[in-house]
Amino acid sequence: MENKTGKYFKYAIGEIILVVIGILIALSINNWNEERKNRIESVIVLTNLKSELIEDLSTLNTRIESLQRRKDCSDYLAQLITGNIIKTESDSSDAVAKCLMSSGYIYKFAPSFAVYNEIQNAGKLNLIKSDSIKKYLADYKSKVYENERIETPYEVTLKNFESKAVNFLSEIPLTKKNRTIDRYKLIDTKFQELSNDKEFLELLKHISYITNIELELKKNFLMPTIKLLTELVEKELEL
Repeated sequence: MENKTGKYFKYAIGEIILVVIGILIALSINNWNEERKNRIESVIVLTNLKSELIEDLSTLNTRIESLQRRKDCSDYLAQLITGNIIKTESDSSDAVAKCLMSSGYIYKFAPSFAVYNEIQNAGKLNLIKSDSIKKYLADYKSKVYENERIETPYEVTLKNFESKAVNFLSEIPLTKKNRTIDRYKLIDTKFQELSNDKEFLELLKHISYITNIELELKKNFLMPTIKLLTELVEKELEL
């Protein structure tokens, strides 16, 4: 009986060890599968995030180019009015009319943060292993809000300018569908009236000033953050 009990006991211990080993192997396989799934999902998230950042950078570059044109136009008109540059044949009504309208355009930079918001709302920020990426993503979002906070009050000045600018244009040709065509061609500019309007000249100078602020914000505040984030995401994808 003692021999049989010993044999059964050894057999039971052996069975338990085998079961434990089996469980550990199953857990290891399950963990490996979860890690593999998380890695695949992480790559998808980072790839989408990279695409969004590249699109944001492209949009930001376009806004910077547009803002630079707005500043150039406002400076050009101010110099024409003050006589700092002499009006020549090249300073046609077409060029003046175009600058009159362009100086009042509003160019906002408002990225959607679609990918970032999606992973944040779904509680999947843990899929991004890099703490630096998470840190700079939050920093980027706060900088965009700060940029919008500074930009928004300027819209009143720009709309005010545009409403005054159209008074110095004889007309804007429209199609039958009420869409502008050859917007600036053959439009007479009331340049004499424009030159005598001191308030309008101050508006032009103010637009040049605020546009320069917007350019500095985007070039030195937003763009470096987007570029750094894109580089960090690319490095994470290479791991």
